[in-house]
Amino acid sequence: MDLKIIYTEEGPALLLPDKKIFEEYDQWILKDSDDQEDSFILLPRVDNPYRHACEGEFYLGEAWDDYDHKEVE
Repeated sequence: MDLKIIYTEEGPALLLPDKKIFEEYDQWILKDSDDQEDSFILLPRVDNPYRHACEGEFYLGEAWDDYDHKEVE
């Protein structure tokens, strides 16, 4: 697939050849690649499940709550 990179005031952007390829995600992130100069990585933007979470909602209890760390040398 051939993509053309253009530069806008907000940064680099892609010209996509066929929108049907990218219907699953509405938003993408274009990141500079550390491997090569003038190389980019295209990542799908996903929602952060922790952004609107209530405090303690994702808390998991201690796996070994009866374990005494002082017993380990």
